Amino acid sequence: MRLYDIYKFLALFLVSIFAAHFLPALLKYLFFWGLLIGFFLSADRHNHFWLIFFLLLISNPGYLFNDLPLIYILGFEREIFYYELFAIILILKAIVRPANQIKIFYLKPLLLFIAYAIFLLLMGVSTGSSIITVLKSVRYFIPLLLLFFIPRILAHSQVIPAIRLIFISAIVLIAAQLYNIVFGQHIISIFSEDLIISEIDRKYIGAREIYGPLTILLSFVISLFLIQIKNTGLNFNYLIFIVSITALSIFLSATRGWIISVIIIFIGYTLFDIKRAIKPVLFASILLFIAINVPVIKAQISYAFERTQTIKYISEGDLTAGGTLARLSEYSPEVLSKFYEKPVFGFGFSDEFYEYQNPHVGNETLLLNGGLVGYAIFLYFILYMIIRYYNSYKITKAKSTFMFIFGLLGLLIIHSSTRIIFSYWMGVETAIILGLFFYFSDFFLKRL
Repeated sequence: MRLYDIYKFLALFLVSIFAAHFLPALLKYLFFWGLLIGFFLSADRHNHFWLIFFLLLISNPGYLFNDLPLIYILGFEREIFYYELFAIILILKAIVRPANQIKIFYLKPLLLFIAYAIFLLLMGVSTGSSIITVLKSVRYFIPLLLLFFIPRILAHSQVIPAIRLIFISAIVLIAAQLYNIVFGQHIISIFSEDLIISEIDRKYIGAREIYGPLTILLSFVISLFLIQIKNTGLNFNYLIFIVSITALSIFLSATRGWIISVIIIFIGYTLFDIKRAIKPVLFASILLFIAINVPVIKAQISYAFERTQTIKYISEGDLTAGGTLARLSEYSPEVLSKFYEKPVFGFGFSDEFYEYQNPHVGNETLLLNGGLVGYAIFLYFILYMIIRYYNSYKITKAKSTFMFIFGLLGLLIIHSSTRIIFSYWMGVETAIILGLFFYFSDFFLKRL
C-alpha cells in the first residue's frame, strides 16, 4: 500500500505535466478543475495524498505549472489563482467533512493569532482602503486559516503516509533544481521555446534557483526527528538520504539565511545525538565528493561558499555584506520609518501597509502590519510552542523533541534574514508548511 501510494502520486504528477503542456487549452483546464473536484469528493482517507500533491503543484518544480486555471473577478481586474482555489476547497471540505476532531495543543495561541488578523482586516477597512485592497487582504487572510483547518482534514493515521509523500516531493523538487544547475535552464524549456534561457541568464538560474524550499526544509527537519525515534515504518538509511540531499539542496541555493538555518538545526541535532549525527555527515560528504566531480555543480558549490562567507562583513560593521545585502541597510530602515508613525497597532491591511511592506524583512513588516501588539502576539505564539516542546521533553525525556525547537528556530532565522514566514498575511505554500509543521509536532508529542 505504501509503494502504491507513491506510484500513484508520481503517476498523477507525470499526467499533470502532460496535461499542462500537451492537451488543448479547454481539456487542460478541465483536467485541473477535475483535480480540485476530485479532492473535494474523495474519501477522507485520501486527504493526505491530495494535500501533498497540491503542495507539489504549488511549488512549481521547473516552472512546469505556470499556466493553471484561475477565476477572473469581473469589474476589479483581479483573479483568484489555482492554489488559492485549492485553499478555499480544503477549508470547505474541512468544515463539511472534518476527518479529525482531536484538539491540537496550540489551539489557544492560534485562535488569538487569527483573531488579531481579523482585527487588522477590519482596521484596513476602517481606514477607507480601496475595494481592491480589501480583496487583496482577504486573499492573504484565507491561507492563514489553513493553520486551523489542516489538523481537521488530516487524520492521525495519515501523518506518516503524508510524510512519505513529502519526502518524494522533496526529491522531485531537488531533481528540478539539479537540472537547472547542470543544464542552465528550467525544465519547462523542454516544452516551451519561449522560455528557453539565454546564456546571460544561465549563471543566475544555476546560482539561486530552488523550488519549494519550505518543503525541502520541512523534509530536513522531520527526517532528523524520525532518525531518533523507532517504529516509524521508514528505513533509517532512507532518512539519512533525505537529510543529506535536502541539506545539500539548500546549500546549493546559495541563500545565506537558509544555509544558516540548516546549520543551526543540524548543530542542535548534533548536540543531543552526536552518535547519530556521524552517518548523515559521512553520507553528505560522499554526496559532496561526487558532486564536485561535475564541473557545473562544483562551480555552484564554490559560489555558495563565496555567498556564505560574505556574512563576515556584517560582523565587521558592513551591513551590506560587501555590497550583496540590501535588507539591513535599505529595506529595514524604510519599513521601520513608516512603522514608527503607528507603533501600537500598526497599519493593519491598509493601502499604506501595502505601499511600504517588504517581504524580504520579516520582523519589520510584521511590525508595520500589526504594530507592537501584533508582534507581541506573534512572540506569545512562538514562546508557547517552545515551552510546550520543552515541557514534553521534561515528561518523556525524549531528546527528539528538541528537533521541533530547532526547526522552529530555523524558521525564525529565515523569517529574520531572508523572507517573511510568520505573518498575519500568508501565501498558500507557507501556510500549508507551517500547518503541517505544527500539526506534525502535535501528533508526535502525543506519542513520545
